Amino acid sequence: TGVAALIGIFLLPEQIAALGLKLPKYYASAVACLVPLVVWAGFRAGGRMRLLAIAYPALAVGAIAGLSSRSAVAGLAFSVVAMGLAWGARNVRRRTAVLLLVAAIAAAGIVLALVFTNLPSLPYEPGSEPFIPSVLIDMHRQVIWSYTLSLMGQAPLFGHGLDVINEVAGAGQPIVGIGSEYIPSHPHNWVLEVLVETGVVGLSLMAIALTLAAYGVLSRLRAGVPGALAAFGVLVAFWSASLFNFSIWSAWWQVSFLVLYAIAIAGRQQRSGPGPAGN
Repeated sequence: TGVAALIGIFLLPEQIAALGLKLPKYYASAVACLVPLVVWAGFRAGGRMRLLAIAYPALAVGAIAGLSSRSAVAGLAFSVVAMGLAWGARNVRRRTAVLLLVAAIAAAGIVLALVFTNLPSLPYEPGSEPFIPSVLIDMHRQVIWSYTLSLMGQAPLFGHGLDVINEVAGAGQPIVGIGSEYIPSHPHNWVLEVLVETGVVGLSLMAIALTLAAYGVLSRLRAGVPGALAAFGVLVAFWSASLFNFSIWSAWWQVSFLVLYAIAIAGRQQRSGPGPAGN
């Protein structure tokens, strides 16, 4: 599939499109989530499959570059860095590991707070210089985030309701100098989407759930359970890419994560001695 994707993107895009198989841009985010699982599966299978596991990341990077998806780049980059740090710290004392996890979550929160407190002011004035370079986050997305955050005060505790933020009065108004709506369909950031649609209560519960998930999979990694590192990579890739791309309530996007994560988290130690071996 990696080779087929590159052929469809670079060599035969018109012919592939004529067959109704043109790859959409959002395929890149799915590829970013696939990389940790494919690499683990190849090495787990052994033999020639390891060569495919080594080759796939290069194919994935090519597909992501060809589809020009910065959210997929972020997802893959954060995933690789997080897996490297988790692997390096897998043998430290449990207390130290917990402190490292807390520190990582706190650092991510600080970065998000820095971004959200320096978004473009509203109403947006064309030509204004953004705090965050537009080469990293385009201006339209920054304005979307700013407008979404401004809606929080209307329903701070429990939010406006799931998947309705683009229907709030004023959300469909075109942005002067940009042309597109303030919220074209969703906020393009899961933190803001969950915060404004489910309130502080909903985001707090989501943060607790993700922290417990990360703690659980890292505990499995420390115990040497196969697939734990891949599961952690999928977890980080999905939630990192979701900071920039689709609605977190999108069914296909959630299913992409859940299926890949379930495959990785299902790994267990091989049994020794007589009896059926684990997978």
